[in-house]
Amino acid sequence: MTVVLALLLAVPASAWQIVRGTGGSSVVYQQVQTVPTDLGLSTLTADTDYFYAPGGSGIDYETLVSGDYAVPVCAGVSISDLRCTLSGDVGDVGDNVTCALRKNSADVLACTIAGAGGSETSCTDAASVSFVQGDLLDVRTQTTGATRTGAYLDISYVITPDTAGEFLYMAVQPNPHASNFRSMPLFGVASLGGTGSMKLPLAGTAKKLCARASGALTSGTFTVTIDKEGTPTALTTTLNSGAQSACDNANTATFALAEKIRFGKQGSSTPTPLPSTVAYCVAYVPDDGKTFFMGAHVGADMNTAARLLAVGNANGAGTAAVNHNASNHNAFTLTGVALGVDNAPDNGELVQSWTVEAWDGSAAALSCTIEETAGMCNGAGSVAVSDGGIMHLRTSSANTPAGSGLATRYILGERQQ
Repeated sequence: MTVVLALLLAVPASAWQIVRGTGGSSVVYQQVQTVPTDLGLSTLTADTDYFYAPGGSGIDYETLVSGDYAVPVCAGVSISDLRCTLSGDVGDVGDNVTCALRKNSADVLACTIAGAGGSETSCTDAASVSFVQGDLLDVRTQTTGATRTGAYLDISYVITPDTAGEFLYMAVQPNPHASNFRSMPLFGVASLGGTGSMKLPLAGTAKKLCARASGALTSGTFTVTIDKEGTPTALTTTLNSGAQSACDNANTATFALAEKIRFGKQGSSTPTPLPSTVAYCVAYVPDDGKTFFMGAHVGADMNTAARLLAVGNANGAGTAAVNHNASNHNAFTLTGVALGVDNAPDNGELVQSWTVEAWDGSAAALSCTIEETAGMCNGAGSVAVSDGGIMHLRTSSANTPAGSGLATRYILGERQQ
């Protein structure tokens, strides 16, 4: 199975994934990296490495510490065909942007958009690299010459899992609490909403759970689980004293449509030293064996105004005025759009609703609406999305709905054979 992973970096953070394939299946993970204000910066600093988690970084979540946002790959894969495309000209001679995919803290796919006084906006690396379970995956960017603000770098690459039908979902929890490693949705950076649970738009089976702390534990333990409806399943793994990572390859957890899933934590043993980050990866196999899902989180309440988000934007950035688009790495078939919220829109007046639309370029391709006491909607269809096309999610509301809590918008798709 083949997966396409893509990041949208603004030479600065949000993300999305789509699927295509040639015999297997493939997913595009794309992240929109914006100005890293969490680092106290108004722009990316030249000649400085920035590191990002794969598969769904949140807005403004990057690090200057190599390896802190690296995710342990939970299944054997091959990764190939790196593409980097800047939203505007990189600049003059000496103005460069480098993007790299890293394996175990070393660049294995990399290319540089080099300024030459013309209209230089992209670069590629067509090589292929194998990863085994436990290998670390993250993304690095660096600018030289003029610094960049307001420019977005679309970084994408193809992931082909060794086992057909598996789709990998990855998340990173920065600054975990001393006694409570907060729950996490299946993709993103930072805990989102009180529970961190997301409603699944596809029934399926979770398997091959892996977790990694930013440093080895000297004492204490913590146990990471896949939770269903807030309750731990048998799919669980424990990091013991002396360990930095662990995986569960023996157990699985099945989920029905709209059931809640999250990365959770059991027990109260406080590990020492307390990690600066905890990273997670799980493989999810949909019941139909072919349809992927990926989307965009809003961690608190959805803005009542219309919002545009790159698919995979993992903690709520996006406004009606800022078009957080992502250019597709490969053509795929858009088969559905979905929206799941913690809290139904009904607030006792009129008919309240939330609507989500999947936009291909400048037009809504598919949509669905949650009304009154409903907590999830699904809109089905079949829309061909071209290689290089634009995809984003748009949300809107009617009659001032109640606060949504954690809300996740999804696109669903199928590989092309």
